[in-house]
Amino acid sequence: MRLAVHALVGMPMVVFGALLELGQSVPHLRAFGAAMIVAGSIVAWFGVSGRGLGVAGWATVGGLAAAGLAASLFFVREDIGCMFCYHRGQGYPWGFVHTGFTHDDMPTVERAHEIMAAQPGIASRSFDAFRAALDAVFWAAVALPLVTVVTQVRAAFRRSSEIMAKAPTGSGTTPS
Repeated sequence: MRLAVHALVGMPMVVFGALLELGQSVPHLRAFGAAMIVAGSIVAWFGVSGRGLGVAGWATVGGLAAAGLAASLFFVREDIGCMFCYHRGQGYPWGFVHTGFTHDDMPTVERAHEIMAAQPGIASRSFDAFRAALDAVFWAAVALPLVTVVTQVRAAFRRSSEIMAKAPTGSGTTPS
């Protein structure tokens, strides 16, 4: 059952990530695809190997995903569309907090900044919950390999120290 659940989650992630990688030239879509491939492979590996992260590991993945989502708000993309529409998106890989307005004299981003400085209430803000959820999935997919490596290395050290503790310490005689 565990293998089936992990395969049903992990393999579609790998396929989706591979489809994003094929023919994409947009860097943030390629980053999302790569993260999906790696995270999906790890989830499928959990099912095959019988290993996992445990509650603390998954909580750490969630915490790191939330931190990544919050930190991604510092990533800003600004552009002018049709010489009249200013758009600013915050978030990575997709902007999920949007600021925008239209004005008939706005050929550059610099001019948009001038207009916003002169008329502070002109720009409207919005929040895109779907893109925020996609960004959270991305940051969880980035956190999963990090937490998995730390968890597996700690488990390997724990197993080796248990083996060393059970090993005989010597023949009981001291050399003269």
